[in-house]
Amino acid sequence: MLKRNYKEKVKKLLEDAEKALNVQAWTSASGSYDSAIEGILRYYIKQKYNVNVGYNWKKVPEELENKGIKINDKLKELILEFAELRYTSGRSIGYHAGISWANEDIARKYKKLALKIYEELLIRNK
Repeated sequence: MLKRNYKEKVKKLLEDAEKALNVQAWTSASGSYDSAIEGILRYYIKQKYNVNVGYNWKKVPEELENKGIKINDKLKELILEFAELRYTSGRSIGYHAGISWANEDIARKYKKLALKIYEELLIRNK
């Protein structure tokens, strides 16, 4: 279902995020993981349901439902987990202003979620 070259691009982004994590560049790592997560979710939704979604991830499940699309509980859980992490991490506060917004704990939470979403949506759903 998902194109091989897209999986490779995401894998590269995850590798770059890991490098940033290893040198304690928490905001850089978190930002890369955040981008990977959003990209995977958008790509998966576009490929599976042929629709685009908005930027408020907390509202995406409802947005899809309003378009007549029933998503499975696992996808809904992943979307809402991402929305919650993004909200609690402070990403929205400093992201566009170039302010350092992440610490080690946040970076590691992003890593865990990014790898979970990568595994669930790109690896298991070939």
